[in-house]
Amino acid sequence: MLNSSLDYLFVLMTILLSLVSIFATLLTYGSIRDKVRHSIVVDFVAFLTTINIFLWNLLPAFLRIFSGGQWESDQGISSDEMIQVYTLEFVSLLLFYLSFFVVFRIRKLNSCYFGIASIMRIIHSNKSQILHTYSQFLSPIIKRYDLFFILIILSGLYMTIGSRFFGIENPTIIPGLGWLLKPVIGTTYGIFLLHYVFLSNLYMRKTTKIVSLVVLLFLLILGITDGSHGNIVAPFIYIVFYNIFHNIHRPLLYIGILSITFLLLFRHEMHEFRTFQVESGGSISNFEALKLITTSGGRPSVSETRTSRSLLDEVEWRFGENSRKSAGFIRMYNDGESPEYAPLLNSLYFLPRQFYDQKPVPGSVNGDALTIGSRLIHAKIDGTKWNMSGFFTGLHSFWEYGLTGLIVHSIVIGLYSAIVLIFCGNLFYLGLPLIIVLHDTWWAMPKLWSSEVVIQFSRILIPFLIVWYVFKYLHIIFTKIKRYI
Repeated sequence: MLNSSLDYLFVLMTILLSLVSIFATLLTYGSIRDKVRHSIVVDFVAFLTTINIFLWNLLPAFLRIFSGGQWESDQGISSDEMIQVYTLEFVSLLLFYLSFFVVFRIRKLNSCYFGIASIMRIIHSNKSQILHTYSQFLSPIIKRYDLFFILIILSGLYMTIGSRFFGIENPTIIPGLGWLLKPVIGTTYGIFLLHYVFLSNLYMRKTTKIVSLVVLLFLLILGITDGSHGNIVAPFIYIVFYNIFHNIHRPLLYIGILSITFLLLFRHEMHEFRTFQVESGGSISNFEALKLITTSGGRPSVSETRTSRSLLDEVEWRFGENSRKSAGFIRMYNDGESPEYAPLLNSLYFLPRQFYDQKPVPGSVNGDALTIGSRLIHAKIDGTKWNMSGFFTGLHSFWEYGLTGLIVHSIVIGLYSAIVLIFCGNLFYLGLPLIIVLHDTWWAMPKLWSSEVVIQFSRILIPFLIVWYVFKYLHIIFTKIKRYI
């Protein structure tokens, strides 16, 4: 509990750091949005980052004033540790944005995200930009990009339905190419479907809209049955963004419905899917767990303290988890348990596991899944490695090499992120869905850590570009052949 005026001062400082972080975010992205062809890509990253900081930094910090820091006290985390966590993450974020200023050569700051009138202009500008970008595809005739989207979506649905409903182990699309196609399809098809649903409002028939929307809702339900808040929060953020910045079509109505659903999910039932999986030893499917949980007799036992939590208690507990568990990185570093560059090195094995069965788990310390940072911080705070959560990414860098690691990693990762933003911001048609895919990792975080950069680059970005350009040139070849037949 917050027992002294100093504790309350620390909480107020975490609130201030969060507010300044949001200010720096909006100022940075506002200053670079005109430096790429498709500024909606920058708008998405700015929106995601702002929501991310609000939910995982500012909101729990504010609620701690009223709860007295109850969850930190329960886990033995001091106010001093929390202020260290927030300060280190704040420094990491500023260094991250410093790289943007260098790469984009920002000489003049732009506060376009700070006024309602300017935001409305941005929204209307994005609408025109989208219509212009997709104008040559606003036709019932399937074009190359449409075909690529449809193939990715159908392949992803086949893999998901085949494995979850029909017990097909490792379903593949093209024999021998599963190592390339599965990571690409698995990470992109849900986002592509979301993009396709909103794009359908522009030019597709009503039947296509209904079918694609039903399939999207089906995938959202599948995500919820996983039980992790990342699979609930991330789609919520994406849908709200599309409603505001992509299609101006009754956004307040959709946002209201989604907000109610979103808040209801933060009752204590939210994580019972995962709890039931653990208690059953993993021998029960997600849908069996869903059926048992929603019936009166099959619910897993829930402690009295959990059922007595208020909605605000639940929100503080869920969203405050990242900052609380990040204290584990500080404790490990102070206890001499720094892994140095082991997580990064274990991520540099680019060969797929089917070609190298001794491949270590990317981002791990000793090569196994129980030694990745998100599990070790739970072991440090809670004494168990079975669970894992999000964390402040700057603290992961601090854990690896202290302040030196935090400074160097934040700058280098900022350079990488700025280059990716330029690439996606100038990529015709695929830029927006691709930037969402690249940020749809773990809990939809906009700032990565060193080993995750390697994973994203080698397992998502490069394979995706290989698949896309192979498809593109094959389509061109077959189109030319068709003309001569």
